[in-house]
Amino acid sequence: MKEAAKITSREDSLRLRVASSTDADALVRLINAAFRVELPYIEGDRIDAVGVRSYMAKGKFLVAEDSAGLAACVFVEKRADRGYLGLLGVDPSRQGTGLGLSMCYGTVKEHNGKIYAQNLEPHGAAVTIELPAA
Repeated sequence: MKEAAKITSREDSLRLRVASSTDADALVRLINAAFRVELPYIEGDRIDAVGVRSYMAKGKFLVAEDSAGLAACVFVEKRADRGYLGLLGVDPSRQGTGLGLSMCYGTVKEHNGKIYAQNLEPHGAAVTIELPAA
């Protein structure tokens, strides 16, 4: 995975990079803020610093940041012959801007993969990601 790439949003240019262990507390704040919409279903925080570090031991967090701080993150892990993207979190003030999709698309494109989305209305959507074998 390349260490840095540029993506653009409506607000500002964002720098895309792999998170380091020093980002753990900032990732906790970002993920928990992004998942506040789940409060009717899940009480409390989604993750803590121990959980973030546990994920970091298995894979990598790709983060988008600008001068205001972390804007979004996605967890990337290789599992046997498949890839896994999870824990997509976008700062609440930037939700609805397409940043989450940009994060996923950038990751898939960087690995020469493809991403497909299918509307399953009224029950959400299905997203399929294809990555070539290593």
